[in-house]
Amino acid sequence: MNFPDIILISRAAIQGLRVSLLVLCCLASFPAELALGAQAVRSEGPVISTEGGVLQGFESGDMEVFLGVPYAQPPIGKLRWREPQPAQSWEGIRTAVEFGPACPQPANLLFADAGKQSEDCLYLNVWTADHSALNQPVLVYLHGGAFIYGSGSQQAYDGSALAARGLVVVTLNYRMGALGFLAHPELSASSPTLTSGNYGLLDQLAALRWVRNNISAFGGDPGNVTLMGESAGAVSVCTLMSSPLSNGLFQRAIVMSGGAPGRLRNLASERNGLPSMEALGEAWAEKRMQDLGLSDFNELRNVPWQSIQGSGIAGIGPRDFDIVDMMSMDGTICIDGYLLHDSPAEIFGKGQQLPVPVMCGSLRNEGAMFTLGLRFRNIQQYHGLLERIFGPRLDLATELYPASDTDLALLQLSTFISDGFGAGVRNVARSTEAAGNPAWLYRFDYVNPLARLTGIGTFHGSEVPYFFGAFPVPAAYGKGSQLMSRRISDYLEAFARTGNPNGTGNLEWPEYDPAEETILQINLPMSQGSVERTRQYDLISESGLW
Repeated sequence: MNFPDIILISRAAIQGLRVSLLVLCCLASFPAELALGAQAVRSEGPVISTEGGVLQGFESGDMEVFLGVPYAQPPIGKLRWREPQPAQSWEGIRTAVEFGPACPQPANLLFADAGKQSEDCLYLNVWTADHSALNQPVLVYLHGGAFIYGSGSQQAYDGSALAARGLVVVTLNYRMGALGFLAHPELSASSPTLTSGNYGLLDQLAALRWVRNNISAFGGDPGNVTLMGESAGAVSVCTLMSSPLSNGLFQRAIVMSGGAPGRLRNLASERNGLPSMEALGEAWAEKRMQDLGLSDFNELRNVPWQSIQGSGIAGIGPRDFDIVDMMSMDGTICIDGYLLHDSPAEIFGKGQQLPVPVMCGSLRNEGAMFTLGLRFRNIQQYHGLLERIFGPRLDLATELYPASDTDLALLQLSTFISDGFGAGVRNVARSTEAAGNPAWLYRFDYVNPLARLTGIGTFHGSEVPYFFGAFPVPAAYGKGSQLMSRRISDYLEAFARTGNPNGTGNLEWPEYDPAEETILQINLPMSQGSVERTRQYDLISESGLW
């Protein structure tokens, strides 16, 4: 469902969101990376052995840091659009003092610190306080960015503060856009699994297998891994929880502003009125080959990656503003019979996901980020939008999201998107509890001074620096942000160690109870509460938006 004629959207306005904050972030992040590399050159760092060979990292304060560690072969040439292959070993000592390139992606100001790009991008990064320690809990983080943008090297994902608490922190890159999710009959026929697409998710699995096989050399416990992700990273966590290929690779999960998607395509057949992912890929490939003057599909493996997605080509699915597509990922992830045998929503609904404890939540004002630059021409367009989304539930949707003018309609659209993320994580908590595993649900309400200046409050992604304790410009966030980060990190550390976020001396975080809709409201002060918008969440869940 696309509606460019219903809503006018300014991409420049969306990319300009948080400009004042982003300028500060970018000015802080690039010098920090340069200083990191300079420090590594000046002094020799710790040396450890991995299955690929010997790595030498560097010391940053009390931390030991290893950057740009290959976990798979470069997916270039004949390996483009193939399952990730094990990284090749090396002779001698490999220095691990610089981040690897980010995976190819279109330009976007919101991800200006993703770093230089290359198709040779399957690298991960490790922070540890002491590689000689034994059985420290491991935290693996999957970045967000709609499966189009981002990298594991962004400033907000610096693992130093969490490593100082005794966690071994891992961030990573994975393929995105058309390079990460193209499905095509020729690709399926040449694959040992007879499938195609989902390459970005297979990259994540390859990184988790690398962690299982190597993290003990960094002081980590391969039997105590927490998988954490935000936005597309959170959808990835839920998707990997739904895959039999994940068995034994992680023991806890943290889902930040995402959910278990249900409106997915099948790889090779129609599903719920949606053409197959292979059909979508065939149409994309035909257009791309025509534009490039190619006659054979295999020639696409050898063109520069910029010709695939380096010029604003975000992916193979439709790219007009589409709320349903934004939540459902139906142009990205597919049910392929290998990684996924059903949609994550259905797997969670049947209680067949990995039996792990889950910490999950969303933000109060998620939608503000997505509606900046939008406007309705008239109120009839808003009601038309509700009808397209909710169909037979239109009367209830109009009651819950009423609007008499276009300004109020835009506010209701923002509220609806916020509710969408809230409904997604509540579904995860409900399904986890129903399957007999504990879940803890939160809502992040804290507004830092910079966000207050922008007037958009707790927007999508603004909680990430608090979870990592990595503030690009600490003084700009204020003392309250430092205190907030310490309290969140207390819960996160306890969860990574024990599978329960409590026992830190902070306010008790009650386990999610579907009857009471229990929730932790993350703010200063912290408070216990319950889900406030149950009717809206129920409507969104029943309408199949996740």
